[in-house]
Amino acid sequence: MKAKIEFLQCGRALAALAVVLHHTGALSDQFGFAPPALIKPWLANGRLGVDFFFVLSGYIIHSIHRRDPPGRASAGVYLRKRIIRIFTPYLPVSVAMMALYSLAPSMSAAGRDWSALTSLTLIPSERPPALAVAWTLSHEMAFYIIFLGMFFSRYFYAALALWGVIMLAFIVGPTAIAMPADSFFVSTSIAEAVVKLLFNPINLEFLMGVAASWIIANTTWSAWPFAIAGIAAAILYFPLAAPLGYSVVFGLAMALFTIGMTRLELSGGIAFPNWLVLLGDASYALYLLHYPIVSALARAPWPNWYAFAAACTLASIAAAFAYHIGFERVALAHINRLLLAPKRRIAEAV
Repeated sequence: MKAKIEFLQCGRALAALAVVLHHTGALSDQFGFAPPALIKPWLANGRLGVDFFFVLSGYIIHSIHRRDPPGRASAGVYLRKRIIRIFTPYLPVSVAMMALYSLAPSMSAAGRDWSALTSLTLIPSERPPALAVAWTLSHEMAFYIIFLGMFFSRYFYAALALWGVIMLAFIVGPTAIAMPADSFFVSTSIAEAVVKLLFNPINLEFLMGVAASWIIANTTWSAWPFAIAGIAAAILYFPLAAPLGYSVVFGLAMALFTIGMTRLELSGGIAFPNWLVLLGDASYALYLLHYPIVSALARAPWPNWYAFAAACTLASIAAAFAYHIGFERVALAHINRLLLAPKRRIAEAV
């Protein structure tokens, strides 16, 4: 199998760009110059980039680690790699936002009260993190910790299935309740926030990614039915979104699409542009940096909304490449040498 599947990187790039456009529309609305009515619904749906991210994350983690030997040693290496990969690029941005909001509280949207605990550790609490998009990283870390079970139990996949069934109970059936993705921000205690985080239905998308990786590794099924089914399900999502109230339908669509496109790439049936692959390499930096950049630009006067959107997109991409090349890759390489065995590299685009 290829060492680096380019579709996954391209998917990360497109997901990050979708989130950038979503926040461009949302923040321009907040600061008094709404996007054109024709494209406003599409910008709102840019939030689905997060769902695609979660599917890709589940796929990547399972693909990389499914053959790791069981036991504490492998589990320790895995967890260190995941913590370093998440926190090394994240913490400088989070600390910078904490400093900004401490020195200039009015810069925080509507005087939002943020949590230092969540901002520094990603442990959910009653208040949000200083960096608005960091709520998704709390879900990532929860998934990484649960994935540790693969190193210790032969019943790991059964446990994942049980976790999925419990989360499904929040969507369907007589016990279904509303639980928005960032609902731990309205919890009354850290314990309640953690429970809500662990059983939020959006976590189903990590499991969809794991299932997609398992299918690629263990079957020879044709790619086209999956790719077509994924596109069809994504189209069907929009009329279903309102009654379901959850975006996991789109996550399922992206899981099917990922199976199809990955298998096509592995068979040599498709190639991807280098610029999009490179943007995928910098997609985590783009995700971390874009919100404060868009927020800052939204406070400036603009001749029209399209000029604002272009400036937000280009500035976010430029900052992402600068941060990725100038800090992220360098810092990961240094930490890799200091904390992990020389042959275990964590600077991969994961």
